[in-house]
Amino acid sequence: MASTEKWEIRAIINFCQQQGDTPSKTFEKIAATHGKHAVSRTVVFDWHKYFREGNSSITDKEGIGRKKKVTTTLVANHNAS
Repeated sequence: MASTEKWEIRAIINFCQQQGDTPSKTFEKIAATHGKHAVSRTVVFDWHKYFREGNSSITDKEGIGRKKKVTTTLVANHNAS
């Protein structure tokens, strides 16, 4: 999924959460408009919780998630642990 698509889905989740929709209802709406495989239920529930806790950013935080490529710094950090 491209970054703009992820941001669109996250914006939808944020909007639905602010409107009082449950995570299940939000997932149903996304599946109805973007297809069943647009995003998993787990992702919707996780982002719903994130927004409910007062967060508002729809972008990924630096350093979160899987690394895009192996670098000498990653190898050095791995070997040091």
